[in-house]
Amino acid sequence: MSLNWNKREMGAVGFCHACGLSILLILSTGGTPLRADTEAETVAPEAPAAEVEEEAAPLEGDDAECERARKLFLQGDIVTAMDILRQPVIDGHVPSQILMAYILQHATDYPRAFAIYEKLAEAGNAEGQEGLGVMYLNGEGTEKDEVEGVRLITLAAEQGDESAMLILANGYLQGNSGLEYNEEKAIEWLERAVEEGSETAGTLLNKVRGVTPPPAEVTE
Repeated sequence: MSLNWNKREMGAVGFCHACGLSILLILSTGGTPLRADTEAETVAPEAPAAEVEEEAAPLEGDDAECERARKLFLQGDIVTAMDILRQPVIDGHVPSQILMAYILQHATDYPRAFAIYEKLAEAGNAEGQEGLGVMYLNGEGTEKDEVEGVRLITLAAEQGDESAMLILANGYLQGNSGLEYNEEKAIEWLERAVEEGSETAGTLLNKVRGVTPPPAEVTE
């Protein structure tokens, strides 16, 4: 079951210190980190019964515990969040392992975060590859290794990981993180992120191309 959260909602801006991703993700918000995508509240005609989407089933078991831990972490209760995640992590619940690694990295417990990301990456998990790659780029829990970092993040990006695509795009735009400046490659990764539904990538792509988006329509 896919849980309803992503790295942007978890405050992942600034996640990659070496590549300057924090700057990348706040360009369109005037210095405010982007959060999870939200839709403006609108009043629409009632849809025919056949077209009404069913409400998502409530989370159960490890999925529910992971979601509870996520909310506590966002509230600043890291200790309780980690306590809740401990058993799901042992059970092999991948979303809980990813969240635990992220929390540990956030808390600068780099050795344990690195170990979890490494195990996930070895299993081919895209978020594990991205997380481990970022730790290599930053030299967190390991010696700094930009080549290995870029390799892992590229693997994640090739699996459709939006954050990994943004890291690579920014690396090519800034000419850092072991990447030489290459606007063409940056645009390529931004376009792929847009195809994955990334609004952030769309905004950045317009900025790179010098395109000014049309003003938002005013509705009464």
